[in-house]
Amino acid sequence: MNVSHTLLICTDDASNKIVKTTGQLALALLRRGLKVSILSSAEFESALDGVSADIVTYHAPEVKFKMPGVTNLSLALKKVLKEDSTIDMLHVVGLGHASYPLTKVCDSLRVPAIATAMSMDSFQLTSFPFWKRKSYLKHLGTFNHVVVNSQLVLEQANTLHLDNVCLIKEGVEVGRFKPVLSKRPIRRELELPESATLVCCMADICPANKQLDVVKLCMPLGDIIQVLLVGKIKDVAYLEEIRKELRRTATEPYVIIRDAVTNPEDYLKACDVFMLLGGVEERQSTVLEAQSCGLPVVLEASNSALTLTNGNKTGVVLYPNNALAKNAVEKLISDPNFRQGRSLYARPFVKKEHGFNDMMDAYSVLYQNL
Repeated sequence: MNVSHTLLICTDDASNKIVKTTGQLALALLRRGLKVSILSSAEFESALDGVSADIVTYHAPEVKFKMPGVTNLSLALKKVLKEDSTIDMLHVVGLGHASYPLTKVCDSLRVPAIATAMSMDSFQLTSFPFWKRKSYLKHLGTFNHVVVNSQLVLEQANTLHLDNVCLIKEGVEVGRFKPVLSKRPIRRELELPESATLVCCMADICPANKQLDVVKLCMPLGDIIQVLLVGKIKDVAYLEEIRKELRRTATEPYVIIRDAVTNPEDYLKACDVFMLLGGVEERQSTVLEAQSCGLPVVLEASNSALTLTNGNKTGVVLYPNNALAKNAVEKLISDPNFRQGRSLYARPFVKKEHGFNDMMDAYSVLYQNL
């Protein structure tokens, strides 16, 4: 099939990850000569508005009286497809409850569609009422292709015996995340400590992402070592637990908490070490972006952690009850030479194994083989 006009569907405008992925795909497809439109789940305003003068962004306004199984997003999709007959295919970014009614529209209007799953939750039927699970499974099978970005998510998808799932590794625009020669100017601009070793954890602040464990692992904090937490506050009680621990240890001035940012380059360039002790599978792109900035990474043990650190060459996988791994983390934070040894391998590894153009080449093959 010769695809010339793609409609990207952002299923959750409140998710930074889904919005960011949708925007990146839109701009990359535009550069490759395709006409691109975006449908956002937002009612009126979206972060995707104005992403490019050549891209039209549609919204999904609230409709009060809807038939069962119909959503604002599915109604908006039906309207867009009827108004613009040049749209060849759909690309749904994010699978789950929000995407569930969309394939019915695709079927009725005979428009091919692929989907990109953003997490393992996309294939966990237990999140649906038992009477909807069979129809959701049928929904997943209706897509021409379902794309996953890690072996772990692929294994989860395979438990559902789907035959339309394929693996395309996460891609990062390495050139966009070039490290800086001196971190002082960028730290001064961001109002961060200029001389301390700065450990960054970039994830939503909630128990699943273990920011409190990051803080404890970096102790003792002070003028020499400080921690930067960047992310949406998803759990206020957990944030208070972190602050309580900081007050107890008199280290509150040495932990900086900032809200989530759409473009993380500056914060990553300003830091020395990236640490993520929870939610590694959901934050793979952030881990790769950190390494693109030349940062060594510390990751909790997970299915993808060893692969993401290139076998511990670009960082440390913190296995539980492993004294050697814990000592390596402490050395990574305290020893600049040891840190530099890990960071030297980071950018070449991401460029070789997770290049953005390689990812888009794989998507282009899917597009043309619908």
